[in-house]
Amino acid sequence: AVDIAIWDLIGKSLKQPIHRVLGGYRDEVPCYASGGYYRENEGVKELLKEVEGYLDKGFKAVKIKVGAVSLKQDLERVKAVRGLIGPELQLMVDANNAYDPHTAIRAGREYEKYDIYWYEEPVWPDDLQGSAAVAATLDTPVASGELEYTRYGFRDIIQNRAADIIQPDAAILGGITEWLRVNSMAVAWSIGVAPHNAQEINSHLAGAKPNVL
Repeated sequence: AVDIAIWDLIGKSLKQPIHRVLGGYRDEVPCYASGGYYRENEGVKELLKEVEGYLDKGFKAVKIKVGAVSLKQDLERVKAVRGLIGPELQLMVDANNAYDPHTAIRAGREYEKYDIYWYEEPVWPDDLQGSAAVAATLDTPVASGELEYTRYGFRDIIQNRAADIIQPDAAILGGITEWLRVNSMAVAWSIGVAPHNAQEINSHLAGAKPNVL
């Protein structure tokens, strides 16, 4: 909180938004609607109604949950959403650490049939070797890192090639300063960055740097 507040004060003293203080790569950033949670007494019909709401708001990318029901059920959900949004919009799936590596690979091969933009946290976040095996096997990029809170943890993710896209969150990492350090490592390794959550902070970081997806 202190680190973010200091950056806020710097921006105010310069009369500039933080994304310009940090580089000012763009004034608009692409974003996606994150939803598709499992809710009691809700099925594919309700999921599609939810996604339709995102499309009505102008979103060009949607992320839904997988991993909490059978693979057959999840594939029905993914197939239905892809059918609704069409081939041009981006669709991501988020497993929230639901699978072991072998199951993650098996499920990932099925999700790939629906042109998934990324496959998020397929295995336990500390299982770097397992995540690396998934990333090496599948064509779809593996995204991970929302639960990582140090630059050293992201160093290990990157060096082990445990993710193709990292998801640092300034509010979890300890502030904007640490986020910038992690982003620099991603640049050096040609790894994409998709900031996680805390949009009021991370949208500025996405606007500041060209490597942010």
